Amino acid sequence: MKNTDIYDSNLNTVLDKASNEDLDPLVEYLSKKFSCDLVVDAVYKENSPNHSKYADLIAKEIRDMGGNSFMNMFRGFEGPSYHEVV
Repeated sequence: MKNTDIYDSNLNTVLDKASNEDLDPLVEYLSKKFSCDLVVDAVYKENSPNHSKYADLIAKEIRDMGGNSFMNMFRGFEGPSYHEVV
């Protein structure tokens, strides 16, 4: 699944090439976050633990974590670009 609305060329290209084993610790870390949207997403529920099927959702979760919730509202409920987070 590729959602161009949440695509970040700096982050998604790396995550798209990562194996499920590479993504596993990242997903585990993200899923422990109190306000994690990833684990409630239908695509996650359908495909977990095949993380490569929802790499774009992982990228969005990382970007959302890097932004301030109030500012994310002004960005259309998206976090900053990965470049900006780093």
